[in-house]
Amino acid sequence: MAPKKMKAFVGDAVKGRVFSENVSTPKVKLGHVLVKVHYSSLNPFDSKLPGVTVHGKPIGLDLTGVVEEVGEDVSEFSVGDRVFGNALGSLAEYVVCSAKKVAKIPDSLLFHEAAAIPTTYLTGYQVLQSNGFKSDDKLLIIGASGGCGTAGVHIAKALNAKEIVGVCSGKNVNFVKNLGATTVINYENQNIAEVFGEDYFDFIYDAIGGANTADIKKVLKPDGMFVTIAPSASTFARLVVKMQKPKWRTLITNHSKQDLEAILQLKEESGFEPVIETELPFSASGLEEGFNRLKSKRTKGKIIVRVIAED
Repeated sequence: MAPKKMKAFVGDAVKGRVFSENVSTPKVKLGHVLVKVHYSSLNPFDSKLPGVTVHGKPIGLDLTGVVEEVGEDVSEFSVGDRVFGNALGSLAEYVVCSAKKVAKIPDSLLFHEAAAIPTTYLTGYQVLQSNGFKSDDKLLIIGASGGCGTAGVHIAKALNAKEIVGVCSGKNVNFVKNLGATTVINYENQNIAEVFGEDYFDFIYDAIGGANTADIKKVLKPDGMFVTIAPSASTFARLVVKMQKPKWRTLITNHSKQDLEAILQLKEESGFEPVIETELPFSASGLEEGFNRLKSKRTKGKIIVRVIAED
């Protein structure tokens, strides 16, 4: 049985976020499961939440762990099941998850490996699958060495993409090449338009934000698709009012059990291994180090957090 109190990283109206050892353990509810968290991982979303909006509430989004309790109207999970997925408040010892947003971890996958999958791989999968990507499309991934970028390369490769061009800094060129990119552009000394010419790419995935609009328009075919996960203010406004340009889109990740299972199938078929930059302890100093790494935008793959020692 779960204890009444737990450790968690919570929002704070003054400091933004704090580590607390006296947070009430959440209670399971209809259609949900209570999970004892083994690992979580960090996403930019976690650091961007205003502390005042989540004051006193655990933050975090990705998790792996073991089902501790099963709520009513849940038949697909049992106590003791190893699961991974998404739930607000995952940077905690316990979290309540919708049964529609977590999936079972296969025996071949360890907790810490699964922790690197949920948001980044869901994002890459949905960017491509939901926006008409075809295997013979010429694909450009901007920010190919980060968490979402590495996942994007893996997913594209698993979907049998014939040409994957990754953009990253010079120090990460070989890393992105080894992920499966057919060509890698070093943005420090190469210009995409000069290398490929105008109207070259069928599909562009901006996995980091801040892509130069003028450059994108040069290299994207007139009927090509551009999808970003970190839009400009004007692009986000069009999303809010449901007036996105047909070929210039923003993706908001849908945390879906069905898509998690599809990603596991692609992983089994293609053999990709999620990239983990570092594993940090579940402590105030460990989590602040993780958020500082995120802010640098220089991470390679995912930052995971070890909530309990077993794996």
